[in-house]
Amino acid sequence: MRNVYEKEHQKSIKPAKSEGLQLIAYPNPLGKEVNFAYNLEEDFEKGEIVLQNCLGQTIAKKPLNAKKGILSMESPVSSGIYFYQVVLDGVGVKTGKLVKE
Repeated sequence: MRNVYEKEHQKSIKPAKSEGLQLIAYPNPLGKEVNFAYNLEEDFEKGEIVLQNCLGQTIAKKPLNAKKGILSMESPVSSGIYFYQVVLDGVGVKTGKLVKE
């Protein structure tokens, strides 16, 4: 049985280039907000950072408007484990884990 994340992101489950991607998410454990410092070397038409809970449900999305920058998001209210994913042109290229205590 596939989980919710796999069902919603079947298109994203394919090899993707992530060698040219630098990403740091901080602070971790989360405070009132989470910051993503990123540097993308490859070109893209549409980019976003997606924040999901442990069930794979999307709880926040923010567009990436440049190849380099710092993006801030309000952190989730509930304690738990969360995952973030960088999605470029519909393909997930990097995933990481965040903790809210």
